[in-house]
Amino acid sequence: MAYLSLGIGVLLTGVLLVAVLGKLGRRGGFTGLAGSLDAFGLRGRVARPAAAALLAAEAIAVVALWWPAGGRVGAVPAVLLFTAYTAGVAWTLHRRLAVDCACFGTSRDRLRGRHLARNAALLTVAATAAVLPAGGAVEAAPAAVAAVAGAVGAALFVFWEDLAAVMSGAPAPSNERNLP
Repeated sequence: MAYLSLGIGVLLTGVLLVAVLGKLGRRGGFTGLAGSLDAFGLRGRVARPAAAALLAAEAIAVVALWWPAGGRVGAVPAVLLFTAYTAGVAWTLHRRLAVDCACFGTSRDRLRGRHLARNAALLTVAATAAVLPAGGAVEAAPAAVAAVAGAVGAALFVFWEDLAAVMSGAPAPSNERNLP
Protein backbone atom coordinates (compact mmCIF):
# COMPACT_ATOMS: atom_id res chain seq x y z
CA MET A 1 0.00 0.00 0.00
CA ALA A 2 2.97 2.32 0.46
CA TYR A 3 3.49 2.46 -3.30
CA LEU A 4 -0.17 3.17 -3.97
CA SER A 5 -0.07 5.96 -1.39
CA LEU A 6 3.04 7.38 -3.03
CA GLY A 7 1.51 7.27 -6.52
CA ILE A 8 -1.72 8.88 -5.35
CA GLY A 9 0.21 11.54 -3.47
CA VAL A 10 2.19 12.42 -6.60
CA LEU A 11 -1.01 12.46 -8.69
CA LEU A 12 -2.89 14.78 -6.33
CA THR A 13 0.14 16.99 -5.81
CA GLY A 14 0.64 17.33 -9.56
CA VAL A 15 -2.98 18.25 -10.22
CA LEU A 16 -3.14 20.76 -7.37
CA LEU A 17 0.23 22.35 -8.20
CA VAL A 18 -0.75 22.83 -11.83
CA ALA A 19 -4.04 24.32 -10.65
CA VAL A 20 -2.30 26.83 -8.37
CA LEU A 21 0.46 27.70 -10.82
CA GLY A 22 -1.97 27.96 -13.72
CA LYS A 23 -4.09 30.45 -11.83
CA LEU A 24 -1.14 32.49 -10.61
CA GLY A 25 1.23 32.11 -13.54
CA ARG A 26 -1.08 33.00 -16.41
CA ARG A 27 -2.32 36.46 -17.21
CA GLY A 28 -5.99 36.45 -16.36
CA GLY A 29 -5.82 33.17 -14.41
CA PHE A 30 -6.67 34.61 -11.01
CA THR A 31 -9.14 37.08 -12.50
CA GLY A 32 -10.82 34.23 -14.38
CA LEU A 33 -11.19 32.29 -11.15
CA ALA A 34 -12.67 35.30 -9.38
CA GLY A 35 -15.02 35.88 -12.31
CA SER A 36 -16.21 32.26 -12.29
CA LEU A 37 -17.27 32.67 -8.67
CA ASP A 38 -19.87 35.17 -9.82
CA ALA A 39 -22.15 32.24 -10.66
CA PHE A 40 -22.14 31.34 -6.98
CA GLY A 41 -23.14 34.80 -5.85
CA LEU A 42 -19.59 35.83 -4.94
CA ARG A 43 -19.32 39.19 -6.66
CA GLY A 44 -17.43 42.43 -6.33
CA ARG A 45 -15.28 42.73 -3.25
CA VAL A 46 -16.06 39.19 -2.14
CA ALA A 47 -14.91 37.42 -5.33
CA ARG A 48 -11.20 38.19 -5.08
CA PRO A 49 -10.82 37.13 -1.43
CA ALA A 50 -12.85 33.98 -2.15
CA ALA A 51 -10.58 33.19 -5.11
CA ALA A 52 -7.53 33.78 -2.92
CA ALA A 53 -9.00 31.45 -0.30
CA LEU A 54 -9.46 28.71 -2.92
CA LEU A 55 -5.86 29.14 -4.08
CA ALA A 56 -4.66 28.99 -0.49
CA ALA A 57 -6.73 25.86 0.12
CA GLU A 58 -5.16 24.19 -2.92
CA ALA A 59 -1.67 25.11 -1.69
CA ILE A 60 -2.48 23.88 1.83
CA ALA A 61 -3.71 20.60 0.36
CA VAL A 62 -0.38 20.12 -1.41
CA VAL A 63 1.56 20.73 1.81
CA ALA A 64 -0.80 18.53 3.84
CA LEU A 65 -0.32 15.62 1.44
CA TRP A 66 3.40 15.58 2.17
CA TRP A 67 3.45 16.77 5.78
CA PRO A 68 5.51 14.13 7.62
CA ALA A 69 2.98 13.68 10.42
CA GLY A 70 0.01 14.08 8.09
CA GLY A 71 -0.59 10.46 7.17
CA ARG A 72 -4.13 9.84 6.02
CA VAL A 73 -5.27 13.12 7.54
CA GLY A 74 -3.10 14.90 4.97
CA ALA A 75 -5.55 13.89 2.24
CA VAL A 76 -8.54 15.50 4.00
CA PRO A 77 -7.98 18.99 2.52
CA ALA A 78 -7.88 17.46 -0.98
CA VAL A 79 -11.10 15.54 -0.25
CA LEU A 80 -12.78 18.75 0.92
CA LEU A 81 -11.57 20.71 -2.11
CA PHE A 82 -12.66 18.12 -4.65
CA THR A 83 -15.99 17.70 -2.85
CA ALA A 84 -16.59 21.45 -3.16
CA TYR A 85 -15.43 21.54 -6.79
CA THR A 86 -17.57 18.55 -7.75
CA ALA A 87 -20.62 20.03 -6.02
CA GLY A 88 -19.96 23.43 -7.61
CA VAL A 89 -19.78 22.02 -11.12
CA ALA A 90 -22.88 19.87 -10.51
CA TRP A 91 -24.78 22.91 -9.26
CA THR A 92 -23.64 24.97 -12.24
CA LEU A 93 -24.72 22.28 -14.68
CA HIS A 94 -28.03 21.76 -12.91
CA ARG A 95 -28.80 25.47 -13.12
CA ARG A 96 -27.60 25.53 -16.76
CA LEU A 97 -25.27 28.43 -16.05
CA ALA A 98 -22.61 29.43 -18.58
CA VAL A 99 -19.46 29.45 -16.46
CA ASP A 100 -15.93 29.18 -17.83
CA CYS A 101 -13.68 26.50 -16.42
CA ALA A 102 -11.02 28.18 -14.29
CA CYS A 103 -9.62 24.93 -12.96
CA PHE A 104 -6.07 25.20 -14.27
CA GLY A 105 -5.83 28.85 -15.19
CA THR A 106 -7.39 30.56 -18.15
CA SER A 107 -9.87 28.75 -20.33
CA ARG A 108 -12.69 29.69 -22.64
CA ASP A 109 -14.32 26.29 -22.28
CA ARG A 110 -17.64 26.26 -20.42
CA LEU A 111 -18.14 23.85 -17.54
CA ARG A 112 -19.57 20.61 -18.90
CA GLY A 113 -20.24 17.08 -17.80
CA ARG A 114 -16.62 16.16 -18.46
CA HIS A 115 -15.55 18.61 -15.74
CA LEU A 116 -17.99 16.98 -13.34
CA ALA A 117 -16.59 13.55 -14.23
CA ARG A 118 -13.00 14.75 -13.76
CA ASN A 119 -13.74 16.30 -10.38
CA ALA A 120 -15.67 13.22 -9.22
CA ALA A 121 -12.74 11.02 -10.26
CA LEU A 122 -10.31 13.29 -8.39
CA LEU A 123 -12.59 13.18 -5.35
CA THR A 124 -12.48 9.37 -5.51
CA VAL A 125 -8.69 9.41 -5.71
CA ALA A 126 -8.42 11.82 -2.76
CA ALA A 127 -10.90 9.76 -0.71
CA THR A 128 -8.84 6.66 -1.45
CA ALA A 129 -5.75 8.45 -0.15
CA ALA A 130 -7.64 9.34 3.02
CA VAL A 131 -8.48 5.72 3.83
CA LEU A 132 -5.23 4.03 2.81
CA PRO A 133 -3.03 2.85 5.65
CA ALA A 134 0.04 4.94 6.34
CA GLY A 135 2.93 4.19 4.01
CA GLY A 136 5.94 2.31 5.27
CA ALA A 137 9.43 1.76 4.02
CA VAL A 138 9.78 1.62 0.25
CA GLU A 139 12.43 0.46 -2.15
CA ALA A 140 13.78 2.93 -4.70
CA ALA A 141 12.86 1.21 -7.97
CA PRO A 142 9.19 0.44 -7.17
CA ALA A 143 8.85 3.88 -5.56
CA ALA A 144 10.11 5.47 -8.78
CA VAL A 145 7.56 3.48 -10.79
CA ALA A 146 4.78 4.58 -8.43
CA ALA A 147 5.90 8.22 -8.67
CA VAL A 148 6.01 8.09 -12.48
CA ALA A 149 2.57 6.46 -12.56
CA GLY A 150 1.27 9.25 -10.32
CA ALA A 151 2.80 11.89 -12.58
CA VAL A 152 1.23 10.31 -15.66
CA GLY A 153 -2.11 10.19 -13.83
CA ALA A 154 -1.77 13.87 -12.95
CA ALA A 155 -1.08 14.73 -16.59
CA LEU A 156 -4.17 12.80 -17.66
CA PHE A 157 -6.31 14.78 -15.23
CA VAL A 158 -4.76 18.11 -16.21
CA PHE A 159 -5.36 17.42 -19.90
CA TRP A 160 -8.77 15.80 -19.28
CA GLU A 161 -10.63 18.40 -21.37
CA ASP A 162 -8.37 17.82 -24.36
CA LEU A 163 -8.63 14.05 -24.03
CA ALA A 164 -12.42 14.21 -23.74
CA ALA A 165 -12.57 16.37 -26.87
CA VAL A 166 -10.40 13.91 -28.79
CA MET A 167 -12.48 10.94 -27.63
CA SER A 168 -15.76 12.62 -28.55
CA GLY A 169 -14.53 13.95 -31.88
CA ALA A 170 -15.28 17.51 -30.79
CA PRO A 171 -12.79 20.31 -31.32
CA ALA A 172 -10.28 20.77 -28.51
CA PRO A 173 -11.20 23.35 -25.89
CA SER A 174 -10.31 26.90 -26.84
CA ASN A 175 -7.88 27.89 -24.13
CA GLU A 176 -4.41 29.06 -23.46
CA ARG A 177 -2.47 25.99 -22.44
CA ASN A 178 -3.13 25.47 -18.78
CA LEU A 179 0.48 25.07 -17.77
CA PRO A 180 2.41 28.07 -16.49
